Amino acid sequence: MTLCKFALRHCNYKELTSSRTCYASMPEEQRSKFWRMIGSCACAATNNMHNGRCSVCDGDRRLRQEPAKNTWEENDRSEDWTEMFLLLTELFESQDLQLSNRDRVLAILAIRSLVLHNKDPTYLDLGNSFLAEWCLKYLHSSSRELRIAAGRTLAAFLREGLPVDLRNRNRQLALNFLRALSTKDIVGQHETLILAWGRVAVVCGEKELNLALLRLVDYLGHPNSLVCSVAYSELEDIAETLSLSPQTLLKPFYRSIAVAVVQDLTTKPQKAQQLAEFLGMSVSHFLLLTQRDTVPFLVLTRKKDILQRIASARSAETNIQDMCLQPPANLAAVISTLLFQPSSDVEGNATRCLAEVAPGFQSSDLGSLVRSNPVLIACEMLKAAGDEDESNASKVSPPS
Repeated sequence: MTLCKFALRHCNYKELTSSRTCYASMPEEQRSKFWRMIGSCACAATNNMHNGRCSVCDGDRRLRQEPAKNTWEENDRSEDWTEMFLLLTELFESQDLQLSNRDRVLAILAIRSLVLHNKDPTYLDLGNSFLAEWCLKYLHSSSRELRIAAGRTLAAFLREGLPVDLRNRNRQLALNFLRALSTKDIVGQHETLILAWGRVAVVCGEKELNLALLRLVDYLGHPNSLVCSVAYSELEDIAETLSLSPQTLLKPFYRSIAVAVVQDLTTKPQKAQQLAEFLGMSVSHFLLLTQRDTVPFLVLTRKKDILQRIASARSAETNIQDMCLQPPANLAAVISTLLFQPSSDVEGNATRCLAEVAPGFQSSDLGSLVRSNPVLIACEMLKAAGDEDESNASKVSPPS
């Protein structure tokens, strides 16, 4: 007996020849039981069910546990999987399923279990799979419970154990999809989008982690305090899941995250305040800690008010020119950034930027500034060139 037939018979239904008719005739409680059975079938078919829990589906939140013989194919269950897929294809189009919110939640969680026990690109391609289509559709459902379940299921399509090409395609598509939903700024969807970004952060790799953290930090500046609170809590959960301190979690991405926070320092001060609290420090400490990453961008965009706020964090006597010149790493980063900008007059543009944020630079010669530490500036420019090559591949940028 195949597992699909077992699930139906366990619910007191014997034939699969007309799945919709069979499903439509089930009482509500039996339908819910049926979807739970479908999810459990995936775990049982791969021998991962122990004492009512699956070592894969109910294990590590990062979905990194990929035991041997984890898939249907490895357990000689290809026939079961083919029949299961045909059943799901028919039932997800059923009006009876679409009218029940509870059953849709159970159905999408059943898909999560099925996906976690499958590595066949035919069914796991987020851009083409029937299973993925419903997952993405439910991510912007009007039902909160369904959106949360879809976010959990989405992570299964992004996990580390998938074939590399498939995994990378799925992650790029998921990031684009979540980014599009986030920019729509639909009030009722913020909470579930935050949870979905959190799933991306713990399941995916470093590139995706950078973008997910950027989005979550951006939510810290949201005018709705509940949204800020959910984002803050999700950042804490990510750090705990990855076994990292908040500072260790964010430090590799200060160049993008700190700029995104500091550029909103006057318009969304709560973003910097919340982030500093998460990091366990004052806002002034955060501004000084990240000055090497933020000051070049602020000089380039001529944000004098924010530059002065950072200078004041050092001391009341420090001005913008002092901050740009010392420590030497600041000057190297500023000069490198200015010289790296596309312009018909690179030197003239760099000189004007410096003079506009700090009039004292009007009497300075750009060449003398470069000669003050040529090795450090050259290293910064080489690093900037490498970063640009990488960004052309990943296209990760701070939220606007």
